[in-house]
Amino acid sequence: MKTVWPLLISACCLLILAPAKAQESTQVNELLGQKQFSKAFDLANQKLKDKPDANAYLIRGNAYWSICDYRNAIADYDKSLALDGNSIDALVHKGICQARLGNREESLKTFEQAATVDFTNCNPHQIQTIGKALIEGGRLE
Repeated sequence: MKTVWPLLISACCLLILAPAKAQESTQVNELLGQKQFSKAFDLANQKLKDKPDANAYLIRGNAYWSICDYRNAIADYDKSLALDGNSIDALVHKGICQARLGNREESLKTFEQAATVDFTNCNPHQIQTIGKALIEGGRLE
């Protein structure tokens, strides 16, 4: 199992940031894809200033993720989850960040929590990521 865990983390690098509900998310993701990190953070912070909701924290968390600032990303995902505990986006990204920081057990707990959320409006890649994490972590057979 230990040799498979790094493969999951590598595979998660391929996970495309799932677009959040607002147009700002798409704009931030486009800026991040163009490596215009400063502009992306400016837009994410403006969204938080205008309307500090779960989606705004998710957007900024994704911006932190894109520059490998996993601790700040987790902090924003936690804020997003405090406002919307059923956010698959925040749970999956948080679990991946925890894994990248070496917090395997915390990561698995986050993926277990994600597995209890309704998958109706979920991206298939997110469902696959949750399943792989739990299988490779020995939580599912």
